[in-house]
Parts: sequence; structure tokens; C-alpha cells
Amino acid sequence: MFTESRDTAEALTEFLGQSFETRKFVGQGDKEGSDGMTQKQQQERLDQFRNGEFEVLVSTSVAEEGLDVPEVDLVLFYEPVPTAIRSIQRKGRTGRQAEGKVVVLMANDTRDEAFFWIARRREQEMEDELRELKGVADEVEAELDDAQQALSAFGDADREREERVEPGLTDFESESESESESSADGADAASDPAEEGVVATADSDPEEDVIEVVVDQRELDSPIAKELSRREGVRTRLETLEVGDYVLSDRVAVERKSVADFLDTLTGGDRSMFEQVGDLSRAYARPVVILEGEDLYGERNVHPNAIRGALSSLAIDFDASVLRTEDEDDTADLLEVVAGREQEESDRTVSVHGEKSGKTLAEQQEYVVGSVADIGPVTARALLEEFKTVEAVMTAKKEDLMAVDGVGEVTADRLREVVGSDYSG
Repeated sequence: MFTESRDTAEALTEFLGQSFETRKFVGQGDKEGSDGMTQKQQQERLDQFRNGEFEVLVSTSVAEEGLDVPEVDLVLFYEPVPTAIRSIQRKGRTGRQAEGKVVVLMANDTRDEAFFWIARRREQEMEDELRELKGVADEVEAELDDAQQALSAFGDADREREERVEPGLTDFESESESESESSADGADAASDPAEEGVVATADSDPEEDVIEVVVDQRELDSPIAKELSRREGVRTRLETLEVGDYVLSDRVAVERKSVADFLDTLTGGDRSMFEQVGDLSRAYARPVVILEGEDLYGERNVHPNAIRGALSSLAIDFDASVLRTEDEDDTADLLEVVAGREQEESDRTVSVHGEKSGKTLAEQQEYVVGSVADIGPVTARALLEEFKTVEAVMTAKKEDLMAVDGVGEVTADRLREVVGSDYSG
């Protein structure tokens, strides 16, 4: 059985151990309240599993590669993974000597659904590409003969071509200087390259009758920033933003994705949409995702449920507003309207850091309990529903803690240890 976190692996080992001979398999690093396994211990655990000394091995991602147990007949994903490579590696642990079975568990209406369909779609694409390559392999081989030149023979020609068609940065120097001098009124030059990325570095002047839009440098490939800078009553500021593509007030920042970029992200971008919006929501109280373009469900061969799951996750899990626009002009119009609403109607300014709004009392209680011994939000809610107050959770006896769903002996011991031990900092 595979799971993403060590805490979950320990909880599953404890739960399954009530019915099966079960052992955990985790990495070498130690975590608070949980010791890692040395390389020797890992090898011994695998040898025991191969020899049939226990039935179930619960592992984190450490066993996705290199685990060779031919007799494994079932691999279970406790939660889906969003990449095809990891999914394939996990599935490859079974079916080596005989038929095997793979089971993937998903929670309805969560990001699990998006992760599942993303990985499944990408696996299918990889299979199609491999079949295509296999189909043309014989044709390519037949075309090659002894007179075929080696690849190295083409090196000089390639370099000559690169020199001919690839201009250097100096070729654009005069053009860049000209564009810099003619940029919109009030727009400053790009930030110092040595300066680290910031959330935003602009403040609107309340005496000026203009709205301000902070634009990330990476958005210069889009005509949106240039279009906004030409508009009367709009001032653009170019910055290197740590998160987001546009900042419209102290609480609103925007991540812009074209439909094509959005779908590319779902099928294996360098940095997932969820990570980007997660960073955005931690810095700004009102994160916004602008999805630009038409034919969301027909642009790529991506399963509609993957798209629906991703959109649901952005709205529900990250509390992000997902807004649709038809094209770049429509996006520029929307940015201007939102910035005007924030800065003129709500009298808000663009600040260096957007601040998250304060948590409700219930959220604070869940945070306090969930942060103790890495209990997590789900178990924290279960404990608070049972004991009603944070104080009661912290003073509960081990046997009372274990009576709560999701709390086993390991979690109960860890909680009592953290709460009851003397501080030795």
C-alpha cells in the first residue's frame, strides 16, 4: 500500500495491523515523533516481506522505485498521485510473476479526482507515443545504412546555423532602450535583478486619480500589460513578483492562465497549478485565477472530469475565485475593473504583502490541535467534536484519545508526549 505522508503510513499500519500482519516502510530521515529507517533496516524489512513473514507493506514514496518483490499480487494507492511516472512506478510493483491488481482510493469531490484523471490521461498519452515510436522504428532502421553519417558529423553545421539564426541579447539593446524610454507614464523600470522576488512593491498614491496594477515581469510576453499602460487612469508597475501575475490591491492578486496553459499544467507542467494558487492564497486574502480563452473542454484531449476536479479544487480547497475571460483584451478589461473596484470603491491600496484575513475561532482551534505532533486537520476536527474544547483535548487520557475515530496508539502517545513533556529548549 502506498501513501503520501509518513503520518498516514503509520496510522494505516496500526489500523491494518488489527486484521493483517502489517509493517511500514519509510525513508531514512527522522521526523518529530517518528524515526526513519536506516538502509540496513529497510533491506531487512524488504527481505522479510519477500520471505512472506508479513502480509502487508505500507510505504511512502520511498518504495516507488527499486522495490522488487515478484510475489506481490495487489498494489493499493491510498490516494492518487498527479504524475504519470509515479503512478506507473507504483503499479509496476505488482504483476511480475503472475497477474496483479491495482486499486486506487479516491475521496469524492476533492483534488483526488483531478489527480487521478491527470495521471490516467498522461499515461494514455505516453502509451500512444510509445506505440507510435515502435511503429516507425523498423522504418527508420531500414533507411539507415553503412554510409549514414554519425550525428557528430552534423555538429559544425548545427553551430553555424545557431550563429546564423540566434541573435544575442546585444542585438536588441537599442530596441530595449527605446522601449524603456517610451513606457507608460508613471511606470518604473524593472526591479534590480539582485533583489529577491517580492509579493508586490507598489503603493497607489491616494492623491492621484489613477488605479495601479502591478505586473510580473514574466507577463511581458503578453500584450495585456502594454494594453493596460496605454489606458487613461491606469498606471502599471513592473515588478518581479514572488507569487501571482498581477496584484490589484492589498488583498487581491491574480494568477492568469490561458486555457492551453491551464490544461498543460494539468498534464505535467514544471510547477502545478495547485502549488501556484497555494502560494497565492497564503499571501493574499482574495486569490483570483483568471482562465483565459474558449473551448475549455475541447482544447486538449483531457478528460472533462479532470478539468472539473481541478476547478473544484481551486475554489474549494484554496478558496480562489476562478473567473473566465474570452481573450487578452477581455482579461485587461477585467483586471482594470477589479483594480478600480478595490482601489476606488473600497479605498484599498496595492501593498508589499497581502495579508490573510483572520481565522475564525473554530479554524484557530483546529489549527492549534492539528499542529500538535502533526495530527492534521481531519483528526483535529474529530478530536474537537469529541472533547469540545482545545483544553479537553490536551488533557485527555490516552485511552480516551484512542476512542476517537482516526486516532490510534501512535498518535495518542505522540500527543501525550508533546503535551506532557518538560520543555528542554
